[in-house]
Amino acid sequence: IMVGPRVYAQMADDGVLPRSLGSGVDAPHRAIAFQVGLSLIAFFMSDLRELLLYVGFLLGLSAAATVSCLFLKSMRENGDRPPMLGFPWVPGLFIGATLGSAGFMVYREPVQAAAGFGTLILGALVYFVTVRGRGASGAAAEPADG
Repeated sequence: IMVGPRVYAQMADDGVLPRSLGSGVDAPHRAIAFQVGLSLIAFFMSDLRELLLYVGFLLGLSAAATVSCLFLKSMRENGDRPPMLGFPWVPGLFIGATLGSAGFMVYREPVQAAAGFGTLILGALVYFVTVRGRGASGAAAEPADG
């Protein structure tokens, strides 16, 4: 409830989500209400076990994608290694273990995994439609600092 609405607000400030979710003078009240609404929908549509599996699956894939950006950054900067102990083995092991866990979940809990993949696909479609529409209209917002 603390982080999610601020992500929505920043995305709205960047022009990816509707401006009404943007941050105002204080807390992003509309984004918080949106997050509460999504949480209640998820809560009433499933039991706690299903919800934790679904959220854990998505968070695991998100963490693996985030850590994989270390490799992209390294490749883009002429092969310069990030200044971290154990690179590339430690992040590679993390990504492998996380994707292995996700694969195990696909095998053991295909319904929750399918719901997670569906959420990822829906989010990607909304993002690309929004970004493409924004670029075509020429109304690209300047990214906010911070």
